[in-house]
Amino acid sequence: MAEDESDQVLLAMPRGGFNDMLCQLELCVRAAERSGRLLVVDTRQSGLEDDLFEYFDLAPGQRIVALRDWSGTVATAHGRITATHGDTETVWQLPEGDLDLRYDEGQPQDAPILLHYAHGGGELGVAFLARLRLKPALVDRILGARRAIGGRYAAVHIRHTDYQTDFRTAFRLIARRMRGWRLLICSDSQIPIGYFAKTHGPEFDWTTTDTARSSDNSPLHYSGGTRVSERNAEMLTDLYLMATAARLVMVDTLNSKRSGFAVLAAHMRRRLDVASLDQGAEGVPALTLKARFPLWLGSLWSNPFRVWRLRKLGDRPSGPTILHPTPE
Repeated sequence: MAEDESDQVLLAMPRGGFNDMLCQLELCVRAAERSGRLLVVDTRQSGLEDDLFEYFDLAPGQRIVALRDWSGTVATAHGRITATHGDTETVWQLPEGDLDLRYDEGQPQDAPILLHYAHGGGELGVAFLARLRLKPALVDRILGARRAIGGRYAAVHIRHTDYQTDFRTAFRLIARRMRGWRLLICSDSQIPIGYFAKTHGPEFDWTTTDTARSSDNSPLHYSGGTRVSERNAEMLTDLYLMATAARLVMVDTLNSKRSGFAVLAAHMRRRLDVASLDQGAEGVPALTLKARFPLWLGSLWSNPFRVWRLRKLGDRPSGPTILHPTPE
């Protein structure tokens, strides 16, 4: 990734979990394209806590530069971010609390460097993922995990750390509707895994991964320590195992509609070229963005029940819980 010469830069320092990070980066790509700025990506402040390009390469034609390939410098200390670019040094005072500092708010739009230090999820994450290519070592790891599962399977995602899930009700409905399926249970918490093993495990052919999980409801990202690269590889393996499942079950949390991680996997499930991924080719795109409506129509003939959603009807806690196929 050689640096693209540019007098103006948009410095993207996304925050939040993996889907939040991707969503913010896609917002910045589009803003940089409109303004003609070079996009410099620094993902160390996100839940990844590492350089995104340790795990992915860029697809050809992207006007994006990793921080390590940029001629400028970035330093974060004492509640400030300082960036140097050529002969220019720019300092931003970070907002107190969990507030964002956006490129399009409160910054002179003709400045040599604009900073985007923000979090926030949504459905744009898959668009930035399509700009990336998995590193060959990660492809091999994911393929090895898929082979270990063996055959067709349904993946279930339960988020139960910073956001809580009524996993007992969820597993009861899943056990009823997914009977006969081999199940892959993915979670950021050991508690739902242990519950499923004890309560429903004997009824199913099921498995889980060796991913490290929280035992005290603390989020896995921002955990620090020496396992960052291994933790990220585990996270990405789970993501691709979910996205390549014959069926994917998203489970709503109690205080949020859907986990962004599960939403990302669901969008990938519709756009992931599983056959290409299984070939293990170096630099394989593995992800092709297509219009959503034709994809949904096509699924009616090929596999109409690829993605399922488990949620409550209405806003009342006492409302009925349902599990249904969804085009989302």
